[in-house]
Amino acid sequence: MVTGGENTEIQFSAVETGKFKPLVSIQGHLSSVKCLAVLSHDKESLLVASAGGRSELSVWRIQMKPELQWKRVANHLLGTPFQSKEEKEPVDDIRYMSMCFHADTGTLIVAGSDGFIRSYSLQGNKLIPVKTCKSHRFCILYVAVAHSNWILSADTAGYICWTPLSMLLPETSQDAFMGDIIRFRVHSAGANAVDFRSLTETEVEVGSSGEDCSIALSRFTILGKEISLKYKRVHPSCHASQVIGLRFIGGNHIITASKDQRIYLWKVNDDEISVVDYTRTSVADVTSLAISR
Repeated sequence: MVTGGENTEIQFSAVETGKFKPLVSIQGHLSSVKCLAVLSHDKESLLVASAGGRSELSVWRIQMKPELQWKRVANHLLGTPFQSKEEKEPVDDIRYMSMCFHADTGTLIVAGSDGFIRSYSLQGNKLIPVKTCKSHRFCILYVAVAHSNWILSADTAGYICWTPLSMLLPETSQDAFMGDIIRFRVHSAGANAVDFRSLTETEVEVGSSGEDCSIALSRFTILGKEISLKYKRVHPSCHASQVIGLRFIGGNHIITASKDQRIYLWKVNDDEISVVDYTRTSVADVTSLAISR
């Protein structure tokens, strides 16, 4: 288990016979750690990327056997006052909020508070910038590869955005596909959590939850360069406070977590949802939700 926090630390832990066992704590970031991504792993080692405040991105290798060791493989900071003419925010103010890994090309895709999505390639002990794409006008909270040709992202203004993957991959990995960035307004405030599931080769359902206490189900049809919104259903007042975690589980269920300290299990019937069960958590300020499958 890998976690990062506001104290700038990265914590590696294990769960053994039902008990939580901290293994090693790494202090290497200049500011808070906002997101993590596992790049590769096996029984003996783990390669993890971490990112957060001060536009800092790092890659770590954890050696599990024969004894526990760790080292920072690479580190990258935006090294100029502005990386391009489009980027107006000083690099010290930029926070990396979410990231994902495109395993086929070995490309790390990172979303920033300035509305840009950036991609990097790990080459030896260096993180090499690949491309930069202005996908949002506001701080991006979520990014993921949601389709073979598209990246899905969400921001603090409640927008869901589809960005062509080719805009962020190396030139050698691009094919003839070049679409446009497509945006949809889903929430009246920030989209705190997003998850998706592929229904068919051409249909993707996106679940999202926001600061407006609502849960939204949006179904998109993807046909080549075209993405259309088949339907959007927003279910208001699902929690008493902002919903900060949402995940699809099983075939037709959603689980959500909120700052109201409740965790709900919902059943999805087409575009409608209904409560199956709920429980309370003792965690006073829940900030995320993860599911172990």
